[in-house]
Formats: sequence, C-alpha cells, structure tokens
Amino acid sequence: MADTEQQYYNNTLEIGPGIVFVPTNRYNIAFRYEKSAGYYLPVNSPSVNPYGSHYHNTVVMLEIYMRF
Repeated sequence: MADTEQQYYNNTLEIGPGIVFVPTNRYNIAFRYEKSAGYYLPVNSPSVNPYGSHYHNTVVMLEIYMRF
C-alpha cells in the first residue's frame, strides 16, 4: 500500500515491547501493556509535522472477548 499524498502521519515506524496477562482460560479476559517508540519517516509532506521527529506511546488495555 502506497501513501500517494505523502502525509507525515501516514509514514511512521513503531518499535517496543508489550506483554499480555491472561489470568485464567475460564473467562475470556486479558490485560495488555504496550510501550512503544515511534518515528516519523522523512517524506516530502505537503503539511508541516508539528510534533517533531519521534514520539512515545504507552497503552494499557483490558480486553474482554468472545469466541464464535
């Protein structure tokens, strides 16, 4: 898939660790923690990137799911 508009927010690279904790298989529930570092890849974007060349992201989730 190509970014035909060359927008800075469509050209990123993210790396980092994550962990999932499933307390029991009896209930469909999981706790997820992710810590990532992101980088905007250099492109000739028509809009100016106001955020700098890199960013950090921390995600904490509670997942409840069903099996079909």
